[in-house]
Amino acid sequence: MSLVAFRNTLRLLACAGFLALLAGCASSQNAYLQDGRAAYLVQCNGVFGSWSGCASEAAARCSTGNYQVLARNHLDGASEAQADASVADQAYRVRNLLVQCQGEQLAWRVGTFVRRLPASEG
Repeated sequence: MSLVAFRNTLRLLACAGFLALLAGCASSQNAYLQDGRAAYLVQCNGVFGSWSGCASEAAARCSTGNYQVLARNHLDGASEAQADASVADQAYRVRNLLVQCQGEQLAWRVGTFVRRLPASEG
């Protein structure tokens, strides 16, 4: 491989990596609310990320596909426009949703971690 071809290949790889960083992908992780209830933090950051990408990821995480948005960009009850305005001065767009799934039965998960008191102690 010639030096010119090698340089062109490196430039192409660098451009592809840069575009991948800008594009962003929707991802999610487990989160817990202050009262201990389970939730998900969904992130769809990047220039090409969108709120619809966050919504798709949130629906995929919830077995029923139904969820309630608790916060956008860490602002309780914010609309998409308000959340976008909060990060308007940033070159790399940040989009975070805090969602709680609706209609799921989580009691079996919680029951294994909760110590049940006998009736005489309670």
